Amino acid sequence: MNEHILIVTVDELAYRELQGMLGGSTGSALSAERVVSLKEAVVRLRQGSVDAILLDLELPGRHGLDSLQKLRAEAPKTPILVLCGVASQSLARQAQQRYAQGYWLKDQGASYLLEQVLRACIRQNRLQILQERAEATLESIGDAVITTDLLGAVDYLNCAAEILTGWPRGEARGQPIEHIMPTLGGRIGNGLPSLTFRALPQGMDVSMLLIRRDGTQVAIEDSVAPIISAGGHITGAVVVFHDVTEAHSRSVHLAYLAQHDFLTQLPNRVLLNDRISQGVSLAQRNGHSVTLMFLDLDNFKHINDSFGHASGDQLLQMVAQRLSDCVRGSDTVCRNGGDEFVVLLTEGHSQQDARVAAQKILFALAQPYRIDQQQLCVTTSIGISVYPADGTDAKTLLEHADMAMYHAKQVGGNNYQFFHAAMGERAHSSRLIAG
Repeated sequence: MNEHILIVTVDELAYRELQGMLGGSTGSALSAERVVSLKEAVVRLRQGSVDAILLDLELPGRHGLDSLQKLRAEAPKTPILVLCGVASQSLARQAQQRYAQGYWLKDQGASYLLEQVLRACIRQNRLQILQERAEATLESIGDAVITTDLLGAVDYLNCAAEILTGWPRGEARGQPIEHIMPTLGGRIGNGLPSLTFRALPQGMDVSMLLIRRDGTQVAIEDSVAPIISAGGHITGAVVVFHDVTEAHSRSVHLAYLAQHDFLTQLPNRVLLNDRISQGVSLAQRNGHSVTLMFLDLDNFKHINDSFGHASGDQLLQMVAQRLSDCVRGSDTVCRNGGDEFVVLLTEGHSQQDARVAAQKILFALAQPYRIDQQQLCVTTSIGISVYPADGTDAKTLLEHADMAMYHAKQVGGNNYQFFHAAMGERAHSSRLIAG
């Protein structure tokens, strides 16, 4: 990269000496250009491509510090070295304390050190600019970022990390990262400083709760990676994380919708199958029975046709509530679709338990319903199958309870019927005739 130096001086001899020290006439990477007034310097700086400035404090008609202040305002990031004679060193020291990176005596003759000093200033300025850009980038992104040294002590937090952890940057710096971001269910709070960073797991951990400074908890997703120097050595770690509370809540809500009926909020067929499988497994271990009740409202179509679907929906919601009130917390009430419901009774011991439950349900559902100033009445047909006598899996138990429910309708409705083998034989014969 060709580094360009702007020299601001009217001293021709000093300029030639400086040019020689910088090697501008021999094609060195440091090239030099001169202007003779502050006004020309401002114009040239606005054109760009100036890497450093050599400013003569002894410009005619100007006070040295005033010239320096104006150039610094025009080029706030560009390194400036002031030039002065021996008699002006005190002024040069003032300049160094305020706006300049250093000063150079014009009367000390040729020296290769000037080129080294300028190169060092330019390199330091570029590194500072890169660091400022990096920090500005980190401050502008939505993710929280924390960096640590090799022992896990925090050395940087961006603004998002301050907000998410509740720790200001100044107070967090130097403290162990597990103190700044203690977690539940993740690796950051489990001895990160003791890990060798070459073995740090990378990628996302989606099951982590961050405990903020005020004690509140927030779900986060994070990734950890080692910081590697230009020489290939691990010097620390960077942790990038963000709040996933809303996404987690949305995921939980979607999972709920996938397993529950929208109208009644009861479990749907998907969740019911899982509950039946769990109930059967538990019954196998404990020697209990499992009772499945298949319910269908009698003449529900008449209510829909006579009073409208809105009233029908309200009725279904009220039926769902009454069914839930009839069973224990360990049991499951499911809407199978339309006006069909399924009740799963776990931990039963006898057929008599199922009879008592069925009678309770029939009585509860037969009570009048008050909907839009109308009093509606509906009865229910219930078919019952029992594990293990009537089936050992969800599909078979549901089919047999369904058959028993149709038998209950055939004998007049508003009653319950237990499945027995003859029902399956009649259903098989009906299918053969229909075929």
